[in-house]
Amino acid sequence: MNMQPLFSTKERELILDYLLGNPNEEINMNALARKLGVSPGQVHHYLGILEGCGLFKNKMLVDNAMTHTLRLSKNLARMGRFEVIKTIRKRVKRAVGIGVYGSWANGSNKKGSDMDIWVKSDVDLNDLDLSKLNKELSIRAGVPVEVLVLTAERMKHLKNKAESLYYSLFNSITLWGESP
Repeated sequence: MNMQPLFSTKERELILDYLLGNPNEEINMNALARKLGVSPGQVHHYLGILEGCGLFKNKMLVDNAMTHTLRLSKNLARMGRFEVIKTIRKRVKRAVGIGVYGSWANGSNKKGSDMDIWVKSDVDLNDLDLSKLNKELSIRAGVPVEVLVLTAERMKHLKNKAESLYYSLFNSITLWGESP
């Protein structure tokens, strides 16, 4: 599949961002055009392209592997644009790995989903520093961010007490450095 037409203009990216963030919304072309400040013709043409790619049907975005992949791609670009890694490395001096897990890592996030970040380090952050980091990242990314610092001790605890979270970390995406 040729992906270039999906991202070829700012207007198309704007429409796609809206659809990916609001996947359960039934789309009215004229209302969407007004909301985004683009022409109804642009919306109509682009939705036709998405429909031809199997990404849009019956006035809604289709929930499939391709939409998850597109959302994941947009997520990773957004994290880069808002300097998530740089911010964490500046605040967590002993970080040896940074990653994202949960809905932002598998492309199932929607508008309002929080971004779950893990930071592998040999030292934990105190509550105040962790709170400041969460706040700074949330402001930068425009969504709530929750950082989980993974020390060897915390990993052991998660394996024994929070198995599902522990194993979800191994299905995460390592953005920098070591894996969990």
